[in-house]
Amino acid sequence: MTSYKSGLRAPILQNNLSNENLQTAFGQIQGTSSIVEIIGQPLGVTILAISHQSFEIVLFINGILYFISGLILWLYQKKLTFKSTKSTQKYSFNIKTSLTEIKEIFTLNGDSNFIVLLFSLVMINFILAGIGPLISLAMLKFNPFPTNYGTAIMIFNVVLMLGMLTGSFMMNDRLKNWLLPELLIFSFLMISLFSFLITNQAIISLLFLFLLAYISSKASPKVNSLVFENISTENLGKVTGGITTLFTFSVPFGGAIFVFLANFISVPFTFYIIAIISILIFILLVLEKIKKK
Repeated sequence: MTSYKSGLRAPILQNNLSNENLQTAFGQIQGTSSIVEIIGQPLGVTILAISHQSFEIVLFINGILYFISGLILWLYQKKLTFKSTKSTQKYSFNIKTSLTEIKEIFTLNGDSNFIVLLFSLVMINFILAGIGPLISLAMLKFNPFPTNYGTAIMIFNVVLMLGMLTGSFMMNDRLKNWLLPELLIFSFLMISLFSFLITNQAIISLLFLFLLAYISSKASPKVNSLVFENISTENLGKVTGGITTLFTFSVPFGGAIFVFLANFISVPFTFYIIAIISILIFILLVLEKIKKK
């Protein structure tokens, strides 16, 4: 559903937004989606509890919300304009061609090694997918707060969401003009510092968790704006789909592998492994940046 929605939305956004406003728009979309997710999940659980586990009521409310969403789209359909394109060529997927198109986007300014950049993007998704479950495991033994386990987890989630929301809605700050490699450099640095501190200085680690969420929230809008500025409407769906596939296939593996390591060797050592990997990628990106100067 998410991929289908993104595909429908892509040509509308490209047709109605100027290049200068793309990054800000994607930041707002990202922030709004996060707010809906934050509110939606607890609200659904609350309704289930109040209704004594009546899934019929939850489904009925869900149906009403979808109806309202459809009604809003119908009322504003005249503003949802896009350039219609027709292709006489039979659709075919060529991974080499798709990678070439993606490479051209990420190396437009000539200061990035495509392989290093692609590897870094895949790895940051891989690592971030494992950090969430590892925080839950860490708080079982290293809870620094005078609260219970659930409250400790909530504190970390609140800090993470605050960083993500602040970064998403403040798209016109100094980081707006940072290149994608620069955002990745500081994201990996924050991951490393957070991972080194989470099991022995957890309260201090919250600062780096916030900064990580703030900085990394700039990366996705940056990628989307690069795509929309440089890809034609007829190729937009194919390229965005290829990028989404490349960047998300590693997510389930990250969570599974790091949780396995935490149970096999221990939570602290797993965080140290993440910190070391992040530092190595950080050094790789810095060396690549120095080499291109």
